[in-house]
Amino acid sequence: MIPKPTAILISGRGTNMRALIKAAQNAYKVDLVISNRPGAEGLDVARNLRVEARAIDHKTFPDRETFERALDETLRVRGIELVALAGFMRVLTPFFVQAGFIAAGEQSALVRDYLTAALVRACQRYAREGM
Repeated sequence: MIPKPTAILISGRGTNMRALIKAAQNAYKVDLVISNRPGAEGLDVARNLRVEARAIDHKTFPDRETFERALDETLRVRGIELVALAGFMRVLTPFFVQAGFIAAGEQSALVRDYLTAALVRACQRYAREGM
């Protein structure tokens, strides 16, 4: 089985991102971590785990969709198929939601551990069975 190329979007420390990278086995391979905040600690965490990490600062774009178009282009150039939202603190516009990536994510700290495990299972199931 060929692992699905996966990107993780973060905004902060990367706690959930770390769990996803460490849980990756045959179902998906984390190829890229992107943060909308250049100073996000999670970028260094990803690099220490030998995953390419980039910042695309949302503040340098005039609006949400323009930022998301830059994000979309970066993901497509890398051949990303799965996108995990792991503490990515941006409201996504319909443009990105409909861009064709299989996206899953968590937002509530109260259920973070449960959803991270569920996200991992969902990515693994998708890689095995498809949509």
